[in-house]
Amino acid sequence: MLLFIYRLLCGYLYLRISAENPEKLLNICAAKGIGIWRVTVKGNLVYFKIGITSFKKLRIFKRKVPCKIHITKR
Repeated sequence: MLLFIYRLLCGYLYLRISAENPEKLLNICAAKGIGIWRVTVKGNLVYFKIGITSFKKLRIFKRKVPCKIHITKR
């Protein structure tokens, strides 16, 4: 319950990743300690939620994987 309140107060983004291998980016996030939750896969698209501070780190690691990241909700 406290984690939900913390995420609500700090803010989070709902992202969509389109790539041939989106799991590479998810593996990098797991290895670097970037917290993501509510991951859903629909074909080559992956939807998930991420904290705003973690999104800034994600942009750095995005360069290693050729993909497009779209913010669908704030």
